Formats: sequence, C-alpha cells, structure tokens
Amino acid sequence: MIVALSLTLSGAGAAQAQEQYEQEKLESFVVAALEVNRLVEEWTPRIQGAPSESEAAEMREQANGELVEAINQASDITIDEYREISAAAQSDPALMARISEIIEDMQTTQQ
Repeated sequence: MIVALSLTLSGAGAAQAQEQYEQEKLESFVVAALEVNRLVEEWTPRIQGAPSESEAAEMREQANGELVEAINQASDITIDEYREISAAAQSDPALMARISEIIEDMQTTQQ
C-alpha cells in the first residue's frame, strides 16, 4: 500500500534479535512506528479516494516522504535501524512482545 517502510520488510535474522536492541532504541522505534501508523491511517483513505491513478501516485510519494520524515524526527533511530527492527519483530515473538510492552507503557503514561 502506502508504506515502503512497513513492517513487511525482510532483513535481520531474529534468533537473538530481541536481546540486541537496547530499551532506548526500541522506545525510539515505537515513537516512530506510532507516528508512521498515524500517517498511514491519515493517508490511506485519501489515496484510495484519489480521482486518478496519477494523483494517487503523487499522494503516495508525498505520504512516503512524510513517513520518512516521521522516522527521522524520532530521536536516536535511523531509517535502516527502523527497517531492521521492523523485520526482526516480524520473526521474533519475544521482540514483538517487548515492543508491545513499550507501546502499552507509553499509552498508560499518556493517559
């Protein structure tokens, strides 16, 4: 769909991936991922409702630019690190559990 940087990217082996990421790096990943998800939710209906494929393509390009910017704005994480953690989380349930805990903690703190 929109996200060239989505969690479907392949990459890092995950045998011990969850141990290789420091808490701060995962927190930065979560901040970026939450913003990416917000942008995807914002852009998806707009792109799907585009009057033409060329306008949809332009919107996808703009959305992808905003996604990259959102990741770059998160402190202490690069696009490559975001992709790596995304890929590792897809194949490592323990890493995904750590990420889920961070999301829950952030949501609890914000309430």
